[in-house]
Amino acid sequence: MTTKINRLDTVKNSRNTAESQKLILTDYADKNKWEVVDCYVDDGYSGCNFNRPAIKRLIADVQVGKINLVLVKDQSRFGRNVIEAGIIKQTFEDNNVRLIAVNDGLDTANGFDIMSMFRDVFNEWLISDTSKKIRAVKKACAENGKFMAYKAPFGYMKSSEDKHKLVIDEPAAEIVRKIYDLRCKGISFRAIANELNDERVITPKEYHPNVSGRAVIGKPFWNANTVAKILKNEVYIGNMVQGKVEKISYKQKKYAQKPKEEWIRVAETHEPIIDISVWDFVCELNNRITKPRSNQNGELSLFSGLVRCLDCGYSMKIHSKKTGENKYYSYYCGKYSACGKGACTHHRISMLKLESLVLAELRKHANRAFSDEDVYREELLAQRNEGKASERKGDESKLKRLQKRFAELEVLIQSAYEDKVLGTLSAVSFKNLAGKYERERDELGEVISEVETRLAESENDLSDVDSFLKEMKKYVSIEHLDREILLELIDVIEIGETKIEGGEKVRDIIIHYRFVDTVY
Repeated sequence: MTTKINRLDTVKNSRNTAESQKLILTDYADKNKWEVVDCYVDDGYSGCNFNRPAIKRLIADVQVGKINLVLVKDQSRFGRNVIEAGIIKQTFEDNNVRLIAVNDGLDTANGFDIMSMFRDVFNEWLISDTSKKIRAVKKACAENGKFMAYKAPFGYMKSSEDKHKLVIDEPAAEIVRKIYDLRCKGISFRAIANELNDERVITPKEYHPNVSGRAVIGKPFWNANTVAKILKNEVYIGNMVQGKVEKISYKQKKYAQKPKEEWIRVAETHEPIIDISVWDFVCELNNRITKPRSNQNGELSLFSGLVRCLDCGYSMKIHSKKTGENKYYSYYCGKYSACGKGACTHHRISMLKLESLVLAELRKHANRAFSDEDVYREELLAQRNEGKASERKGDESKLKRLQKRFAELEVLIQSAYEDKVLGTLSAVSFKNLAGKYERERDELGEVISEVETRLAESENDLSDVDSFLKEMKKYVSIEHLDREILLELIDVIEIGETKIEGGEKVRDIIIHYRFVDTVY
C-alpha cells in the first residue's frame, strides 16, 4: 500500500494523518486477507512531484515483481499530475499490478474506469487552482507593502507584533551604514569587502544564524557581490520591492527572474536606514560610465574613474614612473595605451598638474558661491537656460491654448451625450460626433503631457543650481583634494590633447560637475 501526506496539513497533525491513512488501508487489506509487503510514505512532498523517494521505490518494487497490488486511500493521495499518474498507471498495467483507490471506488481489476481519468484531471486542477489563489494572496499582500519573505534583509528584523513589518536591527544596521559611507568615498565593492574582512566585521550569513541560534558551517567572508546587493537594495531607504521572481509552474520548484517593470514596489513601508540623499549619490556612483580601477594593493588613485579622453571617450589609465626615490604618476588615454597611435593620441597629463588645475577651479567656484551667491546663481541659471527662454515662453503659451481646447472638448462631448438622451441627436450622429471629439481630446492629452514634462524639467534647473551652490560653499577654504570631495562635486573630467596656439601649448580640460554639468 502507499500513503502520502498532503503538504497542506500542519506539521502537528501530519503524523496523525499518515497514521490514519495507514490504519484505513491496513484494515482494508486485513479484511481482504491480503499480505502487506510494504508501506510507501512520502512525507512533506507535493502531489505534483512524482520524483518522490517512496514513489520511486514503489515503481522499482513493481518492476521486479515484489508486489502485485497497490492500495491507496484515494487518487489524490497517489498524485496530482495527470500525465505522470497516467504513466505510472500504465506501468502497473504492464506489470500486471492491480490498483485500488479505496475512497474513490477504483479497482483496475474491474476493467477500464473512465471516471478515474476525470478524477486525475480534477485533482490536478485543484492543486493548480490552489496555487493560483496562494499567488494572488501573496501578490495582494506585497502590493499593500507587507513583507512576505522568510528572512528579513540584513539590517532589519521582523516586528514581534507583525511579522509582515520590518523594524531596524541596530547592530546590523550600523554595518549597512558603514558600507554606504565607504561607497560614498568612492571605494569599490571589492575594496569595501576587503576592508570589512580585515576588520572581521560579521557577515549576513553569520549574523542571521547567530540571531536565530543556529550554527554556521565554515567561516563566511564578505565579497563584492554581497556588498553590491546591499548598495542596490531599496529596502534601506524604506521601500519594499518584492515579486522579483515567479515560480515557473506549480509542478516544479524552479523560479524565473521577472522584468524590473513588473516588480512590486511600495514606498515608505518602514523606517529607512539610509538617507535618500546618500542613496541617490551611491546610485549615481554605481551608474557612472567610467569605472574606478584599483592597483595591485587595492588602492585607487585620486582621479580613478573620473577622467576620460575628450576625443575618443575612453577612460584614462594611470601610469607611474620612478625617478630616484620619487614616483610620479600620469594619466594616458586608455585607447591609446591599449591600441597604439592609430587608435588615439596619448593625451598625457601628470596627476600633480591635473590636481592643481582642478583645485584652482573648485576654489574659484566655491569663493563665488560663498561671497556672491545671488549673482552667481543668476549667471548659472542663465547658462543653463541659454536658448531656452523663448522656448519656455512658447511652451507656456501653448499649454494654455491646449488646456483651453481640452476643456472645450469635454463640454462638447457632454453636450452631445445630453442631446442624444433628449432625442435631438441620433445614435449614429452621436457616435460619429463623440468619436471625433474623443480622438481630438486624447491626442491633445498626449501633447499636454509632453509640454508639461518640458516645463517641469526647466523648473528643476533652479533646484540643481541651488544644490551645486550648497555643495560648493562647503569647500570655500579647501586646501587639498581627496576622492570624497571629487566624487561629491564632479561627474567626470575630460582631457583634451595638447596643441600649439599662438606659439604656446594649450589643451582643453572640461569638468562636468554634478547638478549643473559644465560651468563657464
